[in-house]
Amino acid sequence: MNGTRLGSYPYFESFYRSLAGLPDRRRPMAASIPSPRSDSNGPGHSLHPVATAEDHSLQSQLATFATKLGAGGTAGMLGAFVGSPFNLVKCRLQAQSNFFKARDSYHYTGFGDALKDIYREGGIRGLWRGATASMMRIAVGSAVQLSVYDSIKGGILRWTGAGEGIGVHLGASLLTGIVVTLAMNPLDVVSTRVYNSKPGFYKGLGDCFSRTVAAEGVGGLYKGLAAHYIRLGPHTVYTFVLLEQCKLLLGIGVPP
Repeated sequence: MNGTRLGSYPYFESFYRSLAGLPDRRRPMAASIPSPRSDSNGPGHSLHPVATAEDHSLQSQLATFATKLGAGGTAGMLGAFVGSPFNLVKCRLQAQSNFFKARDSYHYTGFGDALKDIYREGGIRGLWRGATASMMRIAVGSAVQLSVYDSIKGGILRWTGAGEGIGVHLGASLLTGIVVTLAMNPLDVVSTRVYNSKPGFYKGLGDCFSRTVAAEGVGGLYKGLAAHYIRLGPHTVYTFVLLEQCKLLLGIGVPP
């Protein structure tokens, strides 16, 4: 899921920037760009993409942020769709217990048994049960995570004059982790409840959302917030710090 959304994000961003009439700030890695540096072997070449000069007016910045939101959301939906069957099995395996029988719990012997039982119960479509909730959840989380990180990192680079480095990536990812946890938690609660419910218990995502708020108030949508951040905060930091270090080593990407 992560590989799909992170890998497709730059391409969706380029697509949305072209729709918005913004210059493409990402160039293919394969294009070797001449560098003014020279050595004994002749003119040097760099595989680092060249950043396109951007207009930093408010209108341009808002348009840029909107393209990042759209790209992050689309990449997240694609990743969620691809990974939904595996997420469904994971949720059911985590919810089951050999010591007590919880409401709507399942009892599988393993991953393969769960997959076969879900297919037997609902066919191919059954493997994507709850995919709508998962896609909306991941779309929101991915849109916030990727766009906020990109924007915070770009702001740090512009305002401090610092260069790309692990300190910038760590700071931007720590702040992003807080924002994305707050944005994702309501959809995480709804998605988990839809996944773990018996067929027909909820009429849909909206029904689960409204019934949760009616029974538990808005606070019900933020159940498990601290635990969610303990999981998602480090995940966000590891994801972006490792991704950025790989990009720097391979010469991929330019500062926002």
